[in-house]
Amino acid sequence: FDFTMDMMFITDMLLTFRTAYFEANSKTNEPMAVTTPRLIALNYARGFLIIDLVSSIPFDLILLPLCGDGGTAEQSALL
Repeated sequence: FDFTMDMMFITDMLLTFRTAYFEANSKTNEPMAVTTPRLIALNYARGFLIIDLVSSIPFDLILLPLCGDGGTAEQSALL
């Protein structure tokens, strides 16, 4: 289950890099969709990228082999 959730978060991050957002037009102040991939990526990087990145790190897979839980190496490998 944890692996599935981690993959869903990572997929969401990748999709967010390609999802348009709305921004006010500087001349008319009307909202317009920004669809340029570079601008979308920069907007995401300035906003929620760090939060999404930290939330999608599989800490259980990283810390379990380091800390150990009394289980066997075979059990750790299955995670």
